Amino acid sequence: MHNVINVSHLSRYRRSPDEFGERSTLPETRTEPPTEEYSVDKIIAHRWNRSKKQFEFLAR
Repeated sequence: MHNVINVSHLSRYRRSPDEFGERSTLPETRTEPPTEEYSVDKIIAHRWNRSKKQFEFLAR
């Protein structure tokens, strides 16, 4: 997010119409690591992701 915003980009808050109902809250964040595992038959390709600074793999 940007920490500086031009005032011309701001607008007044307006409540949602009642016809849309109440907004639900976000689900709870998962605290334990996922238990899903996958079996990889073959690595088809790989590439270096410059922004994440890590390899990405295409697997079958």
